Amino acid sequence: MIEIIIERENVNVEALDFALRSALDTVFIGLSTLPNRIVLYLSDDSTQDQRGQARRLTLNHDPIQRTPEQQRRLARRQKLAQFREQNSDDLNPADYDSEQVIIRTLAQKIAWLEQELHALRNQ
Repeated sequence: MIEIIIERENVNVEALDFALRSALDTVFIGLSTLPNRIVLYLSDDSTQDQRGQARRLTLNHDPIQRTPEQQRRLARRQKLAQFREQNSDDLNPADYDSEQVIIRTLAQKIAWLEQELHALRNQ
């Protein structure tokens, strides 16, 4: 196994790993981080060009760039934050007193679930 040590800080490890795997396929084994350093692990059969490419990708890595999965997670968090803001008032079961029993029961359960979620988030 070939180890390439690069002086570097401020890294998006998931995105760098994704970029290296995408570019180098099975030649790239993985990476680890140390304070102000990154260690790249490449297979013994990696070429000098592939090692150079791994080094360049690491040195040129932009930690702000996200993987597709990181972008999906961020979008979900943003959507959830938006829904929380839009629905910041607690449900009042009394608002459903004139509805059918099933609707009143559902309103009570939703109000209870809201309180449980608030308690879990505030732990």
